[in-house]
Amino acid sequence: MKTTLQNIYHLGLKEIRSLVSDKVMVLFVVYAFTLAIQVQATGTSSEVNNASIAFVDEDQSALSKELFNAFYPPRFQFPEYIDASQVQSMMDQGRFMFAVAIPPQFERDLRAGRNPTIQVNIDATAMQQAGIGAGYIRSIVSDRISGFLKRTEETGPKPLQLVVRRLFNPNAVSSWFKSVVAIINQISLLTVILTGAAVIREREHGTLEHLLVMPLTAFEIAMAKVWANSLVILVLMLLSGGSTPVESMPNWLQALTYFLPARHFVSFSQVIIYRGGGFGAVWKQFAMVTGVGLTFFIYSLTLFRKSIAVTK
Repeated sequence: MKTTLQNIYHLGLKEIRSLVSDKVMVLFVVYAFTLAIQVQATGTSSEVNNASIAFVDEDQSALSKELFNAFYPPRFQFPEYIDASQVQSMMDQGRFMFAVAIPPQFERDLRAGRNPTIQVNIDATAMQQAGIGAGYIRSIVSDRISGFLKRTEETGPKPLQLVVRRLFNPNAVSSWFKSVVAIINQISLLTVILTGAAVIREREHGTLEHLLVMPLTAFEIAMAKVWANSLVILVLMLLSGGSTPVESMPNWLQALTYFLPARHFVSFSQVIIYRGGGFGAVWKQFAMVTGVGLTFFIYSLTLFRKSIAVTK
């Protein structure tokens, strides 16, 4: 037993030295835990950030000025006043993503109960930001108008007041979730790549020549390894639940994800990091990961023993 542990220890040191000597792989590891996580967490966003907005104020009332001042960073840039004749040309030039037009006598019509209309022009070329931003604008304008009228008019109690409280992420910042998912994805990715690279280095030092004497080009050999490993990694990442919720997948595919460690990594990391859950809430995921890991380890060990026996 002692000799086995010593052999494993020294072979592990050899693998570390081999990895450190591989400059490309070291750079990839550094990239995977720095820039790759930053890009995945902040590269795409499900909320509006620093959106440009303009106002056409044809009312020039206290309420229209209050609406103008309701928009500020980080969701929106500080708004600018423009003329109605400039809306089309400036949005064509990409100067503004949103242009809010307040009609004449807006405040007076609102007080008289005439239900005036505010026009919101949207540059829909940025579809996701445009859709979410329109909801933000609607919510901000409605809240400011409601607050303004409460200060000036007596109103009866509302039949229902909906109060929304977000748990674990009050401001709904998507990067909080994406960063942890990115770390999990990179760990899964590196687990496959580093172990695969170690095996490839060991085997190709003795068998690469066998491939080269076959009617194959170097490009064919390299690309075969690239597309096969890339496909496997891509499928593991898509089925982990980090990019697409597992619940939205077909039932047969959901059952398949139970055998993928990445799905359980994502699940218990969300429970522990986001919700502050204890071991009692995630023991099933830990047990599943342990079971999957042991299964693959035993299977790999069996194949490795057969490979050694054939070599001898």
